[in-house]
Amino acid sequence: MMLLTASPSNAFWSNIVNNSGAIEAIAAILNILLVVYFFLRDKQEFRDREKERIKEQAYDKWYNLLVLERMLETLDIFFKDIESVVSRSKQGNGIEMVELISGINEIKNIISRNKRIFIPILALFSEELKQDVWNTLQESNDQILSEYEQFMYGKQSKNTIYEIINETKTTTYKKLYEYNLKKLREIIEDERKN
Repeated sequence: MMLLTASPSNAFWSNIVNNSGAIEAIAAILNILLVVYFFLRDKQEFRDREKERIKEQAYDKWYNLLVLERMLETLDIFFKDIESVVSRSKQGNGIEMVELISGINEIKNIISRNKRIFIPILALFSEELKQDVWNTLQESNDQILSEYEQFMYGKQSKNTIYEIINETKTTTYKKLYEYNLKKLREIIEDERKN
């Protein structure tokens, strides 16, 4: 009978075989931990993206409610009121000074009344936007008053005033739109940094 003696090479292989089960168990545990880690990381990234989307959506709702519904509606009424004054006015060389002053005062009252509405709303967004939009409106108002006076004396047509009003509307709406895009970009950049 042959005695099995443990040789050093057999011991080495038996240790490897015994340890391979342990190594496989450790590898399986590491695989499970990696799967759980990536699952949790993806879940956190999804939550972060969802928070960003909700923040953008909340800003959009707030902006739309305040600007699109209130500010733009007020701007439309503002310009329609001025157009109404212009359309009721009569052109001619024989107009009385009272008519001219009455029309100019009515336009100034419309401007003054709406300034009390525009300025606080625009200030909610930024001082820069408030100044920019109000300066545009003020320049337009000065042009409208000047053209209105020219119209009343028969030197200008109503169309010139309507063109100024439409150009001012377009410029003002564009400024509000660009501000909104800029703000959304800032929100997105802030979220990416965090």
